[in-house]
Amino acid sequence: MSLKHDFIRLCSPYYLYNILLSVSYISLKRIPGVCNYLFSTDNCELDGRETEILFFLVIVVAIRTRKAGSMSMLSYLSSSFVYTKVANLILWISADYRMGIIYGIVFILGALLFPEPTYAGPDRVTYFRGVQGLDEELVRDTRVTWLVAFYTIWSPSCSTFAPIYAKLSNDYGLDTLKFGKVDIGRYPESGQKYNVGT
Repeated sequence: MSLKHDFIRLCSPYYLYNILLSVSYISLKRIPGVCNYLFSTDNCELDGRETEILFFLVIVVAIRTRKAGSMSMLSYLSSSFVYTKVANLILWISADYRMGIIYGIVFILGALLFPEPTYAGPDRVTYFRGVQGLDEELVRDTRVTWLVAFYTIWSPSCSTFAPIYAKLSNDYGLDTLKFGKVDIGRYPESGQKYNVGT
């Protein structure tokens, strides 16, 4: 996907809201006037404990996103949002438990109101309902080669791979090469038959 497309998607409410929550503590702590009012302090600098929490956050985000195999800026951001928001929650609670509670409520409401956007572009993917549907399609026309992805909805790697797979199906799908998907979270017998685990 192009960088321009990534920046357009970055303007969606999900990303804007999560970026705002992720930088809320640091930005409000560093703005004179706002800092003095919210934190009741004359010094608008991060103290040692806050710095330690933020460095720990950077290390956790770097390790987890590398382990998750983030392939684009958006997948990197999506996987880091949870950790940055939890670190901000800890920072807000340590500053004042009332602000921490307010932040926690805003955090939960945001998760409910702004879900992560899913791929909405064109695709030529056939979704199979279990082993029977896939087996019937494989037997029906032996001239067709199927490229089948086994996925689960809850897996971040599968969510990251979904738009790439859809674009591949749209670009390279032919009458003799078709793309399919099987949800092994919903149909675990499919995964067992083809030795694919969650």
